[in-house]
Amino acid sequence: TAAGAAANLRFELCTDDLAVATNWSETKALTMPTYADLVEVSGSTRTFELVRVPRNDVTARIRHRVFKCTYLDRTGTDLDAANGPAGHLSAPQVDAAELRNLSEYLWQFTAFNNADHVVLASIAGAGTASTALVHQIEMAKLIRAAPAAGGATDCDRIEVLRWTHSADPTGTVVRSLAAPLEFLARRENGRVTLCGG
Repeated sequence: TAAGAAANLRFELCTDDLAVATNWSETKALTMPTYADLVEVSGSTRTFELVRVPRNDVTARIRHRVFKCTYLDRTGTDLDAANGPAGHLSAPQVDAAELRNLSEYLWQFTAFNNADHVVLASIAGAGTASTALVHQIEMAKLIRAAPAAGGATDCDRIEVLRWTHSADPTGTVVRSLAAPLEFLARRENGRVTLCGG
């Protein structure tokens, strides 16, 4: 239904006003099952970070981060897509280190950040005339085999993924996902072996 689809929409907010970021954090804290007290506020050129401690577990830390609008404009970005526009970077200096920071930060909020993925490398790639800066996050994705009859172990599929962020000289960032390699493997008696030839 349209209402159900609207309820599942994801969006990002940005602000350069700490009071607004704090208000958003407070609004979120009020909707949680257990209220979390605000214990720390910090900021960088990229984000505001507000740290909260739940009243029912004082050892836990909940981090609310809000992008600064002057750092990254995500207008036109589909947050559920691995390909396409990633935003416009307005950092004081758009260089390889800044693109790496952005790529690694955005990775945290993707489906890649789960138990069936592992990061193999985070490296600068070769740019072109139109995309002077490139950064790749290389990952392995495990697709588990369905249990076989009789307790036999079937082969799991492992895909190697390359998630690439490219930035042009103006700071416009585009991302793309490729799966250049996949293979089958199984784990038996504590050993991992390749399946097939």
